[in-house]
Amino acid sequence: MKVILCGVGNIGFRVSEILLSVGETVTTITTDKDEPFLKRVSHSCQGVIEGDAREKEVLLAAGAASADVLMALTGDDMVNLEISIVARDINPALRIITRMFDEVLSYKIQSGFQIQKALSASYLAASSFVSAAMNESVLSSFECGGRINHVIDFIIPEGSALDGLSMPSAEKKYDMKIIRHERGGAKTRDFSSVTLQKGDAIILSCFGKDILKKISPAQAKDKHAHAQPHTGIVKHLVDALKGVSRNVRLIAVAYSSLIVLATAIFHFGLNMSPVDALYFVITTTTTVGYGDFNLQNAPVAFKLFGCLVMLAGASVLAALFSLVTDGLISKRFNQYFGIGKSRMKGHVVIAGLGNIGYRVANLLHAGGEKIIAIERNTECEFLATLRGRIPVIFGSALHHDTLETAGIKNARAFLALTDDDLVNLHSVLNVRAMNPSLHTVARIFNTNIGRKAVTAFGIPAVLSTSSISAPIFVGSAIYHNTIYAFFHRNDLYLVVELTIEEHVRLTGLNGQDVINRYQLYPFLVKKTEGAYMFLSYDDRLQKEDTIIAVAEYHAMKRFSE
Repeated sequence: MKVILCGVGNIGFRVSEILLSVGETVTTITTDKDEPFLKRVSHSCQGVIEGDAREKEVLLAAGAASADVLMALTGDDMVNLEISIVARDINPALRIITRMFDEVLSYKIQSGFQIQKALSASYLAASSFVSAAMNESVLSSFECGGRINHVIDFIIPEGSALDGLSMPSAEKKYDMKIIRHERGGAKTRDFSSVTLQKGDAIILSCFGKDILKKISPAQAKDKHAHAQPHTGIVKHLVDALKGVSRNVRLIAVAYSSLIVLATAIFHFGLNMSPVDALYFVITTTTTVGYGDFNLQNAPVAFKLFGCLVMLAGASVLAALFSLVTDGLISKRFNQYFGIGKSRMKGHVVIAGLGNIGYRVANLLHAGGEKIIAIERNTECEFLATLRGRIPVIFGSALHHDTLETAGIKNARAFLALTDDDLVNLHSVLNVRAMNPSLHTVARIFNTNIGRKAVTAFGIPAVLSTSSISAPIFVGSAIYHNTIYAFFHRNDLYLVVELTIEEHVRLTGLNGQDVINRYQLYPFLVKKTEGAYMFLSYDDRLQKEDTIIAVAEYHAMKRFSE
């Protein structure tokens, strides 16, 4: 397959690396031959053309008239669109893959300009960052029928609930689908007859993010597991009181002390019943004074004390109401403008609200997660859509006071998603120093730095937008309905959507037949007007069905030819 690649930035570089690694022929068009990434792949490319890919002569020089695929991967949406239009005029049969930031616009461009695939790198990568925040075993994630499907790498340990179950039984019991199975280094083909064992390496697909808790060895029960029901209520009350301002608590204590003291004095000094004394003190301090009790005939000392109670009560209540009102208004402003120290617990902190951070925040918020974002730029273009829904703290994640304000010590996960590798790495190290047990995810473009960060600093998850999205661009070059792609043990896997009507040769085959004949592993099926559900090995495919399958790159290429 002959591919023309326009643009050798972060995405273009990764795409060219992958294409060359799988044996495809690549010609590169660039406006800058000194581009540092280009030097690393130019020796393997068929040719490097210096010029503007929007010019017809440049595309012709690169061989657009006879090429199979053209990829417009510059960082400018309009440039990519212009390249695509010119290329389509040169070669109507050319398969065109273009990079677009706006995923909504991408769908419209595909149909309006006859482009096979318009993809947003940040949109493709966002769900994987979300998954990484949940668990480092997640290889990839993709949206499927309005739900996020997770692809998870798992080696069956001793004591796992999967040990000893047949593969079909395990899939049915835990509502998942195994899409790759390996035992002793050998890949399994006949899935329907496999009994899972300790040490088996599997890749599984699931919709629930808690699947690993179900299939991992049982943990020792919490010593508080059988606590009395009221214990939880008391804990919630204590937590609620901790969230109240210290000044409010002090004034509340002062007011309560005044009521107790005054009630005791009037009870014993004026022979009032305890209830009457309490009633009189409350009406006095709140300045209600119904007139049913008064100090008209009381001794002078009690009248003077009553005056003191009135003044003290009115002052304390005024201060209390003022602080409560201020607290409520401040909380609203905190949510809107992102100021003030957070008292959240079990939340996710995101540093950086650029293309990736914005999408990750939206996905987490849609999933019901509690989020606090940190952003340096007060004029960030995405703030308007997030403001009021997600608290935003303006500052740098490199500073301890900013992290303290974000409640990093009580957080569940931290994602460093700025555009600067060193800032992300530095902020993660700061966070781990403050909260060593916190799950951290860093966005690192430089793969060498990323690998070293994992081993040297023990950072659980290091991901790159370009590394996540580049395989999908490559997969889309050989099959238009590639919805996701990922590397696993140096093999490139594509997740593709297939309509049986378009691929009639699959009609009547069951899941195991498709595996045997085409090395495609179908795991989800959608009937007419229905939702996606897991496909069993003996389910036969009908003409109206749509399936999602996973396959290695070359197997999918053979199938699509």
